[in-house]
Amino acid sequence: MRAVILVSESSVGLARKISQAIDAVIYSQKELDGCTVIKSYARFIKENWSSLEQIVFIGAMGICVRSIAPCVMARLLLPHKVTIQAFGRSIRWPPGSAGIQI
Repeated sequence: MRAVILVSESSVGLARKISQAIDAVIYSQKELDGCTVIKSYARFIKENWSSLEQIVFIGAMGICVRSIAPCVMARLLLPHKVTIQAFGRSIRWPPGSAGIQI
């Protein structure tokens, strides 16, 4: 399963582009067109960690870190995940990954 976690609703357009590019579902705590509503980012990650092949966070880096920290047992076990700051100004790709064109 691939997930786009949308924290910043102002970036819904970017979330849609990324979702289409990687064939992912968009999740948000806000009711937005085309998004699946979740109650908690951290709870969603915890409950779905083993089945998540790829996660894209769009929003505050702190929310991303706090959401995945409980699931990470060792840095080497962290699958390829991508974090994007709001407005796509800062994109963090894991070493060795190809990334996508937006």
